[in-house]
Amino acid sequence: MDEALLVKMVWLFLPLLLSHVSAESFSVVVPETTVSGQLGGSVTLPCALSDNLDVRKLEVRWYRPSMYSSPALLYLNEKLDQSIADIKYQGRVSLPGPLEKGDVSLKLDDLRSSDLGMYMCHVSSDRWYDKNNVSLRMQGKAEQ
Repeated sequence: MDEALLVKMVWLFLPLLLSHVSAESFSVVVPETTVSGQLGGSVTLPCALSDNLDVRKLEVRWYRPSMYSSPALLYLNEKLDQSIADIKYQGRVSLPGPLEKGDVSLKLDDLRSSDLGMYMCHVSSDRWYDKNNVSLRMQGKAEQ
């Protein structure tokens, strides 16, 4: 009798357990195309979590390849953390969101030629992480 009750309990709670597991794992989704920006202007590097998961409790880190420890932007403990951010980006980066819908796109203002290249969008929880890269190219004023 106890075994039958246990089996019923497992079947009753299995969907709940599986939905919890899927919420703990996610994918970072970015466009396959290169993003173009205008020197001196602003650009948004698109990045989102699969299933529009709320990222407000997660860590979001935007960084250049091999620059993980000095990111362009770090969102941690539900706020931007400037303590280790690369000084070149301070005052020029933001997460316009909406974070509660999984949008972790990076807005970069006052574009400079040194901003061109690859950016990593890295999102992590205490149990899972994923990352993907976005490429930014620049257009000079003459290329309008």
